[in-house]
Amino acid sequence: MAPSWIKAKWWYWHARREVRRKHYRSAFSYFERALTLLPEDVHTLCYAGYCLGALRQYEEAVKMYDLALQIRPDSAYAHAQLGRMFLQLQRPREAVDALNRAFRIQPNLKKQTLYWVALARAAGDLGRMEDALAAYKEASKRDPKDVEAHAGIGWTQSELGNYREAEQSLRTAIELKPDYTDPYYSLGLVLQHLARHQEAITVFQRLVELSPQDLDAHSELGWALSQTGKYPEALSAYRRALELGPNVARTHYNIAQFHQTQGDHRAAIEAAQRAISLDPNAPDGYGVLGAAFASLGDYDRALGPNQEAVKLKPDFEEAWHNLGQAYLEKGEFENSVGCFERVLQLGSGIPATHFLLGIGYLKLGKAAAALGQCELLQTQDTAMERELREVISSSGLSAEA
Repeated sequence: MAPSWIKAKWWYWHARREVRRKHYRSAFSYFERALTLLPEDVHTLCYAGYCLGALRQYEEAVKMYDLALQIRPDSAYAHAQLGRMFLQLQRPREAVDALNRAFRIQPNLKKQTLYWVALARAAGDLGRMEDALAAYKEASKRDPKDVEAHAGIGWTQSELGNYREAEQSLRTAIELKPDYTDPYYSLGLVLQHLARHQEAITVFQRLVELSPQDLDAHSELGWALSQTGKYPEALSAYRRALELGPNVARTHYNIAQFHQTQGDHRAAIEAAQRAISLDPNAPDGYGVLGAAFASLGDYDRALGPNQEAVKLKPDFEEAWHNLGQAYLEKGEFENSVGCFERVLQLGSGIPATHFLLGIGYLKLGKAAAALGQCELLQTQDTAMERELREVISSSGLSAEA
């Protein structure tokens, strides 16, 4: 009778052949047989974990890698693969730790693109975008044709607000692999940030062709269509998104924004409330809800949503503006002026911000400050400038006030 190690090796080589064929389930069964004979063979445990990962049985894969590391704590491969499994299980901090540990033990692993991509994704999941970008760039340097690396660079650049750099990387990813869906979604969002909505429509339409069950693609296609005035087509895209996933907050927010721009404020309120019920921590739903109440002249009910929007997103300019308007209408002029000043601290504001801030200053008896807003409106909206000057003039307050 052949020794156990010979039988185990026989099963092991059968398993390796199945792995090369990507027959992971049968490969795992062979590895299991080998492990009954040599239960502490680290290579076999790692390969069994690899097969389980390929079969998306991530928890079971983690157990295999843990067993391997109990036997050999310095197995860089086991640490690296464990990091990839943690990433799939949405445990990014542990993923980063495991991958960095693998790199320390065996620096040669840094030559493998897949580990840099995994490290980048984990860093991105932790919100560490600069670290994610650096890791994606390292992956791209190791393999200039790695699609995930280019798509990841585009995604992180977009998250960092570098939209033009993001566009270049995302288009490179699409050129390398035209049927890879991830970069299309990111590219569509980038183009919308750049106000190139017609191009975004083309990108999302292609994404819908590639992935017709992708509800986010339909939802964002609807948004892009609405931005170009193609309202019936936009509504059709939104309806399709709802059919695919009726409980997705982003879709309901998009629909709320659509109804708000169409002047159907009550429908906007209903959709926004649905979005908030599905995702109470997303500021956009509160923003459109507050805007819709304000459009109906219900400033009491507009206050709460806008307050929540700026609490969740302190740099939410539109919500600060709408909150300032609600305070102004309610006669809370100090609060109103504070909100409009916050808008101008965050950006340049819109002409209406300067106009309403001028009114707020005037209500507080600060005619000189109100006139200062007239000066700013000269280059933005001359009609508003004239109107504000007339209000100041009719108030009877002097510029020295």
